[in-house]
Amino acid sequence: MAEVALLTFTGGVRNFIVRTNPNYISYSYNLRTQTYSTYGGKVVQILGVNYGTLQIEIESGSPKTVNDQAGAYAYFRDVIKWFKETSLWQRNTKQPIRFTYPVRNYVLDVFLKGIAIADDLQNVLRPLQLQMEIEDDFTGLLTGDIIDNELNYFQDGIGYEGNPYNDPAKDVDSSDSTTTNLFGGKSGSQFQGH
Repeated sequence: MAEVALLTFTGGVRNFIVRTNPNYISYSYNLRTQTYSTYGGKVVQILGVNYGTLQIEIESGSPKTVNDQAGAYAYFRDVIKWFKETSLWQRNTKQPIRFTYPVRNYVLDVFLKGIAIADDLQNVLRPLQLQMEIEDDFTGLLTGDIIDNELNYFQDGIGYEGNPYNDPAKDVDSSDSTTTNLFGGKSGSQFQGH
């Protein structure tokens, strides 16, 4: 049997341990930036990350017991009951719960947002999609990964391009140098305009 990662939610009315590994964990985000134009191009300052919705899909699965929890309909009902109780607790207290997933080292403070249920006769695994808002990246690992990926994206295509105006070995003011003037013609050290 594959090792179970023990995705857990702590805080609120009661702690909740997911009985099986999630099918997927996804999230959206926007990078907060400030851009400044300079003589050499553009400077982009990364100010932080705004998170969107965190989505986790879990399954109710078979009736067999995993992590001391029965599966199937009993587990399905337990998830719904926990979600309802915790949502009401969060509404009243305005406090997040802690989401922990050791496989990815996620430790996030979250607010429950919604739950989607796949209701289909052919769907015997009874997947549940938990939706929540990220309040805080407690360890900073998720934020760090996002910023590292974005910096790698920004760096693609950035590099030094030599020209007579940024090469310290070339003296553009020297009388024996020939450069292209602002209007496209060849010149010596004097400016030729039209």
